[in-house]
Amino acid sequence: MSANYLNKVNTGWELSTRLHDQKDYNNSASRMYYAVFQAVLFYAIRKEKFNRETALKDKKNVHILMKRVVKEKMKDFKNAFDAYEDLRVLRNQADYDPEDVRQSDLNSGFINSVETIKNFFLKEATK
Repeated sequence: MSANYLNKVNTGWELSTRLHDQKDYNNSASRMYYAVFQAVLFYAIRKEKFNRETALKDKKNVHILMKRVVKEKMKDFKNAFDAYEDLRVLRNQADYDPEDVRQSDLNSGFINSVETIKNFFLKEATK
């Protein structure tokens, strides 16, 4: 199972980077969000014994549950929760709204912030 999550995270992140380089900011934002989300989910499953099947059966929104994990575990990292939430908003914009995600929305500072979140949860999950 660990390899599956690690592969999803790494593949998603690499794809988001390539799409960004190709100026496809909508799909870059979408893949970037899911790479980070998968890292948080991997952590929650490994360290918090989160059961995705039970959550789905109980009709709990897994994305909301993972926001809680980010908020609680990264409280010492300034703006981490805001960056995670901003990325989720960009993913929604990319996938559902008529307005495109712009290059300025995915600037290098923002990308570094969300990459820090991804890396934090991967490191914590594999300890």
